Formats: sequence, structure tokens, C-alpha cells
Amino acid sequence: MLLTARIPGARRLPACRFRRVTADAYARIAECLAQHGSLYPTRFWNFIPRIRHRSSGGLDRYMVFNAGRFTAYADWPGPGGAFFGGRIPTASAVGHGGDDLIIHTLALRDPGHPVENPRQTAAIRYSARFGPLPPAFSRATLARLAPGGPRYLMVGGTASVVGEDSCHHGNVRLQTRETLRNLSTLLIAAIGPPAPRRPLDRFRELLVYHADKAHREIILDMVRRHVTRLERVETMQADLCRSELLVEIEGLALAE
Repeated sequence: MLLTARIPGARRLPACRFRRVTADAYARIAECLAQHGSLYPTRFWNFIPRIRHRSSGGLDRYMVFNAGRFTAYADWPGPGGAFFGGRIPTASAVGHGGDDLIIHTLALRDPGHPVENPRQTAAIRYSARFGPLPPAFSRATLARLAPGGPRYLMVGGTASVVGEDSCHHGNVRLQTRETLRNLSTLLIAAIGPPAPRRPLDRFRELLVYHADKAHREIILDMVRRHVTRLERVETMQADLCRSELLVEIEGLALAE
């Protein structure tokens, strides 16, 4: 099942109200999935208006969103209880220029297996530098998209982050290279030994978010040179969750 929640006019809401409507939107998604039986939320795409705008309390919009999502996850019903018994869904979150908060949810019969990147701090363990409540998502999820079908790795928004710190400020080529290295590391972590010789060639689809339209062709050229078996690559100009980040990539990889 694919669900979409839309909160009209979220751009104009004060921080306390924005946090509340975010939690309410996730709670409604949980209620809808519960009505349709054993469906597990596996992948989220969040589009947040004014994602880096700072409120009077000093928190940016993404931090406020994270607090609302965390609150909803803590109360999420169903198997595993709070935080899905450790199976936190994979997610992306980028900014856009419209007024609405938009949340897309992919739910599957198979809950999948979360995968973390050994080069990165798990988002749920981020320090308070990134807000009073951490961003709750897994880096990727290993799952069958159809019963009996092959396993795929659904990779959430991935950037040039090592540990919890952004790398290569101001250099789009180095950020893209670091991002590709993180994608490769995630795939190796998901498949396990023996590692594939060219892990990036497992990716079939990629979505590239770029902060500056002038960087689009630079990023695409690097992606196509390093990921040689793509069936589809899309690009989207978007505000990213940290001002220093210039590129973020998500995708779908064949895991077997």
C-alpha cells in the first residue's frame, strides 16, 4: 500500500503547532494501516516546507519535524510496539518551496530488515546538536517488494556524512564521491560476505537531490561513471536538511 498524508498550510504554522500536526499525521497513517491488516510501514518520503527555517526557539524546521515524528513512533501501535521492535522504517526528508507538509508511506506485508551504515552513526543515536529528539529512521531496508520476488535494498536519503558530521563543505565533487562510498558501504553491509566486486552496480534506480541546479550535471556525470547498471536515474532540486550539504541520493538496489 502507498499512502499519502498532506497537511495544508504547514509552512505558516509556528513550531509547536508544526510538531503537533507532524505527530498527528503519522498517527493517522498508523490508524489507516491498522485498518488494512498486517501491513508494515517500510519506507517514508517526507517533503517539508522551509526545512531549515529557524523558529524563535532556535530549532530549525527539520528538528521540529523530527520531534513530532519521534513522538508518533513512540506511540506507534501494532507488532513490536514502540519503534517497531527495532525495525525503524527507512526515510528521506527534503525541503520544498510549497506550503504543505507531504508524507508518502510505502507499507509491505514483509516488515523487512533495517540496515545501518558502519561508517555513520545511526540517526536515532544522533547527539543533541541535531535537535532535542533525534531523527528516527534506518539508513536502508532489505525487503521483498512482492511475495516470492527478489530482495531489494531500499536506501533512504544518503549524503556525505561520516559518523554524524558532514564532510567536504563546499565541494560538490568530494561530497558526491563520499555519498557514493556510503551507498556502496550500505549495500555491502546488507548483503554480507563475500562482498560484491562492484557493489554500486547493484543499484537499479537512483533519485538525486541537488541543492544548486548548477551542480546537477556534475553529480549526474559522477553517478553514471560509478553506477553503470542503472535502469533509471532522476534528479530533483531541493533544500537539504543541512545547509552545508549539496547532494543527497536515495535508491533501489538488487540484493541477490
